[in-house]
Amino acid sequence: FDRDEWASRMDRLRALYDGPGFATLPRAGADRPQPLFIFGMPRAGKSLLESLLATHPGIFGLDEQHAVGHLKLPLRPGASDLDRDEQERSLDRDELNAMASDYIDIAKEYLGDAGKVLGGDVSRLVSATPGNTWKLPLIHRLFPKAPIVHVRRHPLDVCLECFFKEFAADAHAYSDRLEDLAFFYLHYQRLVSHWRDTLGIPMLEVRYEDMVADPVGTRDRLLDYVGLDRSIPGCLATPVFSADRIGHWRKYEARLKPLIDRLGTIDPLTFEVSGRPANA
Repeated sequence: FDRDEWASRMDRLRALYDGPGFATLPRAGADRPQPLFIFGMPRAGKSLLESLLATHPGIFGLDEQHAVGHLKLPLRPGASDLDRDEQERSLDRDELNAMASDYIDIAKEYLGDAGKVLGGDVSRLVSATPGNTWKLPLIHRLFPKAPIVHVRRHPLDVCLECFFKEFAADAHAYSDRLEDLAFFYLHYQRLVSHWRDTLGIPMLEVRYEDMVADPVGTRDRLLDYVGLDRSIPGCLATPVFSADRIGHWRKYEARLKPLIDRLGTIDPLTFEVSGRPANA
């Protein structure tokens, strides 16, 4: 895990999208279906939330191949001199509209027969791909009225789950060491705070712990946020989730000192940590 490279990218993203500048950037029109976008740390509970929403017959999830970050950017002179993040920031309204339409068309094709059930309306599609976190400014500009959900989990639990998880080679190199996990998490928190507080990107925050303790209440809150009817018969199934991984970090507390010390105090409600990202 290259800390310098990671910190540099996070700093560059925040610099590319400052508050006043972001408000003046063009947006695509909102007259097309607006999918639901879910993001969060790996192992935070995005799949759990998807399974919770899947009890509603109008919800259809997209796979990771249908990520906004996979959309083709328009070809234009001088574009090769910019990296992808810079190209995305420079998109004009016509280009954003074209990309948003491409996304919906691809989603409709993916739906196949399910698209007929929806009558061509893909506003109930769900994207929970890992890359959504880094693409929130683009997502908000492509789909200005799309509901966005941030899945949170106790920082020590989510970091421990990442540490134990055998990810694909190099996919999450930061998860191999507790010190790197803390470094990654602190930069992640700062970036998400920038998206939410500085840019003002609206989002609903949902905790893993609440999904497990009250799955029906959490689902109803999500459906209300998305604007879907929660009274239809197909939505009455009651999912049950195990709570045995909540507070799992306490079993290893003595060995987690490098992580605990770097994250600092953890707010019990918001899960915000007091630690601040350090230079590599």
